[in-house]
Amino acid sequence: MVVTFPQQLQAQISTTKAEKYTLFTVVRTLKCNFMPPGTQGSAQTWNFSGLTPKVTSDTTRSNYFASHSGLPFPSATMVRHRGNRYTFYDYNSSGVYEVGTLDSTNNPPDTISHTDSKRIMMLPMTYTDIFTDTFTVDGGTKINGGGNITDTVESFGKLILPGDTFENVIRMYITEDFTGTILGAPGSIHRGTFLWFDKDHSSPLLRLDSTITTTGIGTNTMTEIEYLIEEDPVAVAEVAITKLPVTAIFSGNDLVLTSGTENGHRYNLSLYTIAGRKVYNTSFVANGQQRFNINSISAGVYMLAIDDADHYGTIGVLKVVKQ
Repeated sequence: MVVTFPQQLQAQISTTKAEKYTLFTVVRTLKCNFMPPGTQGSAQTWNFSGLTPKVTSDTTRSNYFASHSGLPFPSATMVRHRGNRYTFYDYNSSGVYEVGTLDSTNNPPDTISHTDSKRIMMLPMTYTDIFTDTFTVDGGTKINGGGNITDTVESFGKLILPGDTFENVIRMYITEDFTGTILGAPGSIHRGTFLWFDKDHSSPLLRLDSTITTTGIGTNTMTEIEYLIEEDPVAVAEVAITKLPVTAIFSGNDLVLTSGTENGHRYNLSLYTIAGRKVYNTSFVANGQQRFNINSISAGVYMLAIDDADHYGTIGVLKVVKQ
């Protein structure tokens, strides 16, 4: 006797780590000219070998680090830094939730919180799984309101990218619908996103977005596609996180590093307000007691972050007070 099962029951292709990044992971992606998403269903082959970059060798870099008291969501599990945008996530047993964002493009930066957080990924996710979540957007100068997100694992198969082929890939289709105010006027946003994942990467192997924004001045449609170049979870297995024992004080308008740096080492220094706005940053080579004249900030409490560029994973964060 021969028993047959539907192919999707045999496959059970799933991900347990999609969008769940480990500390200090670095991700590089390449934005490309748009291609259609291809067909839906079981045992598909998606051929994106013909993707061409919008700007040759111009990759987008994202890095992941722990939140701290100098940022607007200090209890968040993980922070993604991509360009001028910081996105804050909570990880728990039911998946990955977005709790807020900070956009430092303008001064002061725009901080958005989700008073009802947005689940961006249920874990695990297996072929035919689906979830829906509601969310609110509050506190930003650009956007306020609410909506819902639905994620469906609607396909599985083989994904062909420029230079690589991935077997046993699932494809998700995520829709987000938002209504509220956009730049102070009533509006709505509809976003449809295709994401391809395998079991080994937290990052989508390929991401394809289509966003329709409607406001009082009309409707705008934007499409975007990018694929994964590299995902490097470097710090988890290879680099121990070391606390940099730096101490510092303000002397008038001068920020003085009184101890903790090593002569000849290169350091990156940033100063933030308690709300998370960066007000000063510089790089320097240590040579005795370092002084930085910062006369552009008012009296108050600030967060100082310093990392040793010559000893990756050596980081110091402390409060400093300017009288």
